[in-house]
Amino acid sequence: MARYQADKLQRWAMSLLSFRYVIEHVPGEANVWGDLLSRWGAGSILQAECASTRIARLAVIERVSPLEDQEFVWRTEAEIRVLQRGASASDRDQHSVQWDDERQMYVTSAGRVWIPDAAVEMQQRLCVVAHAGASGHHGARATTQALAKVFFWMTMSTDVSAFVSGCLHCMATAGGRIPRPFGETLRATKPNEILHFDYLTMVESESGLKYVLVLKDNMSGYVELIACPNPTADYVYTGLMD
Repeated sequence: MARYQADKLQRWAMSLLSFRYVIEHVPGEANVWGDLLSRWGAGSILQAECASTRIARLAVIERVSPLEDQEFVWRTEAEIRVLQRGASASDRDQHSVQWDDERQMYVTSAGRVWIPDAAVEMQQRLCVVAHAGASGHHGARATTQALAKVFFWMTMSTDVSAFVSGCLHCMATAGGRIPRPFGETLRATKPNEILHFDYLTMVESESGLKYVLVLKDNMSGYVELIACPNPTADYVYTGLMD
């Protein structure tokens, strides 16, 4: 906590001394007004367009490094040929691809291998190889450039952007907001089953104490405050074990 924030909290505490009040604990499930105020003015979440459904399926990768998955299968030219033969003639005509006798597959006029639009799993595997290869996790532009040198499908740029934005490793290292999975609120059924603790920065005292370790029992709401000179794990361990 910054110094100006600690000073502001101290001024608020001094102002509250002129009032007579009782502190009561309100469980999170029952604190509907606090939840309402925190969401006040938030705009409605726009529904994703139908066209993004396929892109979302393409971007689903659960592992941080998919190449380390034992079930990961490197795609071969034979599999690409099977997918190309399974595509309709209208799809091939739409993208103006032509048969290459030497390579025995459909390619574009620039010589890039054509990947049918419906081959989502193949596109996903190619994105994995281009993005999470031995040279590290590339950005969306570098991944697209690497793929576009060899392969082609109509929505490559959009698909790669969605894939890279959903990479857990990139989200953790690039900063910004990391989405967390939804879960239920944990509630303790007996004392000391769930404990909450955090440090509060205060104005340094004459004895050198500057931090307050706040310990709270989830079931009873019992709170214990411990003055500490430093916000370290050792003081947390001592406070929890005492």
